[in-house]
Amino acid sequence: MERKLIVMVALLGLCLLAPNAVLAQGSDNFDSYTAGAVIPAGNGWVGWGGAAAMNGIVTAGPANSQPNSLAVVGGAGTDQVLEFGYGPKTGQWFFSAMTYVPSAGKAGEQYFNLQNKFDQVNTPNVFQWSNVEVHWMMTNDDANQADTVYLGSMADGRLPIQYDAWVEVSADIDLDANSVEVFYGGTSLGATTWSKGAEAVHGIDVMDIFPISNDASVMYYDDISLTPEPATLAMLGVGGLMMLRRRRRKA
Repeated sequence: MERKLIVMVALLGLCLLAPNAVLAQGSDNFDSYTAGAVIPAGNGWVGWGGAAAMNGIVTAGPANSQPNSLAVVGGAGTDQVLEFGYGPKTGQWFFSAMTYVPSAGKAGEQYFNLQNKFDQVNTPNVFQWSNVEVHWMMTNDDANQADTVYLGSMADGRLPIQYDAWVEVSADIDLDANSVEVFYGGTSLGATTWSKGAEAVHGIDVMDIFPISNDASVMYYDDISLTPEPATLAMLGVGGLMMLRRRRRKA
């Protein structure tokens, strides 16, 4: 009961801290969209640089949680960008996405990244990648790279792609310590810094899904989420209570 209260207050804290959040719940399972349609802009989804055009298709095909998932194919070279509206700047966070790669017709390369900063409003635009860059190499001239998934910042940390099955890709992110560890199907792909290169830690702004090669075969995503770890959840709860008390005093 106490944990439920903390969760509810923490969510209230997020809403109070970010009343204009585009995806304050930090998750998407694609079940509220029309199957067969290109995923529409809104509810956190935008194209690269704010473009409306995207090529992700909401599908009633393979789904980790019924009925829908997001199918991403190569060809258009258009990013599917999911903004995390409250833009976590501190604390410990857990990112998770369910992924499905069919073995039939496998081709090309797909990937997604989490970005340390995504600013498409100001001019010039500012984009800072994090070290969470997960690549799926379905086919390649180098037999040692085919059928592998790897972390872009640590190319030696490769694992076999698990075809025809829903596999979780997750990341334990500590913004305070500037660290992250990424997992594929529960096995570590590697641990590294959250921010890339000499960039300062800004936060967790977006997930960017991108079929790198034009011939990339279809890949499916479902049940994407970004949630605070217990210690951060408790802090958000305290923050939410403090803001609620302040508002009551003003009333």
